[in-house]
Amino acid sequence: MAFDRSKWKATSTATLKSQSDEVAKGGKTQNGKANYLKFVDGKNKLRLFPAHPGTESFSYPKKVHFLSVEVTYKKGDEEITETKRKPIFNAKVHGNLPNDPCDLYIDRVYEMARDKFNEGDYPDKAKRDAGWKEYTSKLGSRTGIKAGEKFTSYAKLINPEGETISRGIIDLAKTVKDSLNEIAMDADDVEGVITTDPFTDPEDGRIVTVKYDSKSTTPQGYYKVSIDLKGGTPLTDSDMEWLDEQKPLEEIYVGVYCQRDFDFAMEGLQKFDQESGYGVFESDEFLDDVEDLAKLVKPTPTKEDYEKKEKEAKEEVPAKKVEKKATKKVESKSLAAEDSDLPFDLELEDMDMEQLKGYIRRKELPIRIMARYSEEDVVEIIKEEEELLAANTTAIEKSFDDEPEEKEEKPTSRRSRRGSAALDALK
Repeated sequence: MAFDRSKWKATSTATLKSQSDEVAKGGKTQNGKANYLKFVDGKNKLRLFPAHPGTESFSYPKKVHFLSVEVTYKKGDEEITETKRKPIFNAKVHGNLPNDPCDLYIDRVYEMARDKFNEGDYPDKAKRDAGWKEYTSKLGSRTGIKAGEKFTSYAKLINPEGETISRGIIDLAKTVKDSLNEIAMDADDVEGVITTDPFTDPEDGRIVTVKYDSKSTTPQGYYKVSIDLKGGTPLTDSDMEWLDEQKPLEEIYVGVYCQRDFDFAMEGLQKFDQESGYGVFESDEFLDDVEDLAKLVKPTPTKEDYEKKEKEAKEEVPAKKVEKKATKKVESKSLAAEDSDLPFDLELEDMDMEQLKGYIRRKELPIRIMARYSEEDVVEIIKEEEELLAANTTAIEKSFDDEPEEKEEKPTSRRSRRGSAALDALK
């Protein structure tokens, strides 16, 4: 569909009405969608849920711009149209596109600010900086269109007695996610093997405590993150059944940006441009950029597209569940056993993460499992290490076959030195 530049240039004054997102308090779902959780001031105990089968992570990046747009919805038999402040996905993060309309708009405002508050017209740096700050202040993330980068996860909030308060989706600030990543990297067990992550395992995942201070004067002071050092808190059957009913986060946030999002963004930007007085929509350069971007945006999915996708997902579910049960049966046996009793007659591909860790310890392989590794990654690393060790062993033995007879009295020490050097090279 051709990009209609004229309709974006047209101006029409609209009453802007801001409406905060309503955060649900219960653990139920509405219309098949999970509620959104939020942190309160003080300590918040959080149990993160694992990734859905077939997806890569328990959390995904989320970047939205809040813009005022006209929406139409039904209330009973009545159809209502009004202007609401709505979160709009960022095209780069949620559509893997080279740019985003809101980002292009913000960049253009900064260019205008640089032209307006230049060194020639404002030789006094203090006045120049003050003018720049005032001019661009309307873009602020709290009142304007700048987007904050967050990471979203399924989780449940827990009270001090360990009881579930509510389940749902929670947005984690980047500082919180960075802290979780640091904790995961430092969570070594006694054998020096890092678990896949210490938060989300259904059985061994640990409670995360986030201390929130909404009145902090520094970004670092908003959140303080710690982990329960006493041990894991298993998810209940009810938790897992609830999670199984939810749509995988990957389907909600990855590759979903479409024409509907683009249209909402342009409508909201136009309203914002009128309100702020920036006049960015009078810039041919800006309109050229969004016209080029519009050609890359995928069409909005139809009802038939959604129905087809849901049907395909339902057809895949039984196979996944059978596979999960088979793995769990073997897992329960291995977790209760010592390393020496692990069923090593299994193929590597059939082992779960605990069995793979036991295999590494049993074989004394120089492998360190990182938090970001999946079971498939670990299997590949084990195979590569075993091939390298076998090749080095063969090379070492061959070198001794070629040794002169007069050096026969020192084979043990030479072999030890060479074998140690080979292992060091692999670490």
